[in-house]
Amino acid sequence: KEIVETKYKSKFIVIVWATFDLQQDFINRLKKSRINCIFLPEYFNTEAYKIENDGHPNAKANEELANIVMNHINEN
Repeated sequence: KEIVETKYKSKFIVIVWATFDLQQDFINRLKKSRINCIFLPEYFNTEAYKIENDGHPNAKANEELANIVMNHINEN
């Protein structure tokens, strides 16, 4: 976080993808921390947002993610 903010004069944001099977304790710690986080909605874990037979995010997911990040930055 410090490197991103000082060296690159940018905002440090952690994106928590809905597909990660994170322990609730870890999620709660992130929410309580001073780390700027975006928790993606569960629908990002559906087939509509994945490359078929691959599992990686598709163009639809990337486009929506870009909008989510842009809106998050503009709000903060």
